[in-house]
Amino acid sequence: MLRHKARPIFFIILSNLLYALSFTLFYIDNQIAAGGFGGVATALSYVIPITPGLLTFLMTLPFLIWGGFQKGWLFSLSTFLSSILFSIFEDALLWLPTLTDNPLLAAIFGGVLYGLGTVCMLKAGVSAGGTDLVAQLIRHHFPYISHGTLIMIFNIICVAIAIATFRNLETAFYSIIAIYVAATSADHFTRGQEKVFVSYVITKNAPEPIAQEVEQRLHRGVTLQQGLGMYHRESQNILMIVVKPSELYRLREIVDSIDPSAFVVFSLGSGVFGGGFQGPKGRYPEQCQLDNA
Repeated sequence: MLRHKARPIFFIILSNLLYALSFTLFYIDNQIAAGGFGGVATALSYVIPITPGLLTFLMTLPFLIWGGFQKGWLFSLSTFLSSILFSIFEDALLWLPTLTDNPLLAAIFGGVLYGLGTVCMLKAGVSAGGTDLVAQLIRHHFPYISHGTLIMIFNIICVAIAIATFRNLETAFYSIIAIYVAATSADHFTRGQEKVFVSYVITKNAPEPIAQEVEQRLHRGVTLQQGLGMYHRESQNILMIVVKPSELYRLREIVDSIDPSAFVVFSLGSGVFGGGFQGPKGRYPEQCQLDNA
């Protein structure tokens, strides 16, 4: 029970630490306004004698109060914790040296670090505050506007403020790169890095021999579907099998040795979850338990 409660807190702390590091190590000194209140604060801190972390919190505070009335104070409390942690971490880590003076490298690597922070925030299951919070509050009154559209609008406003503050169009380009890399990295890490192939084996013969060989030799599940060949109007057996790239050649060997006339289609997938891909080396959980017994 204690572990279950400590997990979200751990990810809230870790995510905001990663957010803060992306700003202090890459964004601030390179004048990159990487979206959200943090990006706006990065720009405004050059003209207002207030630290970026404190500026971010001051901009977020009114929306935290609004969220308390609209969504409940428990929701606002978790978001408040996330917001204040980011502000504390960012101001506390301002002494760290910028890792690169190249704005392009800063936008790329800062974006990756920020994307990792987003993944941790998703694992925590709370709002990160900032523009994410604002988007949620606005959608409560205008549900027909998508969350992604609102975030895009806020990012455009952030980039516009950066251009007006720094009076440098290149700042906008690097900021856009940073925002894109952060979003792409978060999506990549969330969906999983392991690519797989979805294989469809279409055969007129009995499906059991192929299914048994695949289960015994590859330890992969097989899903049977019934189909109809429209040209000859004949019934077809369709076997769906998900395999790793390293198992693709062995699957082709199995099918070819049992039914050379089978029609096989491979489709590349970007990630996989469950169904035997969670255990060591991608084996079934039951097999892992037998091996460890």
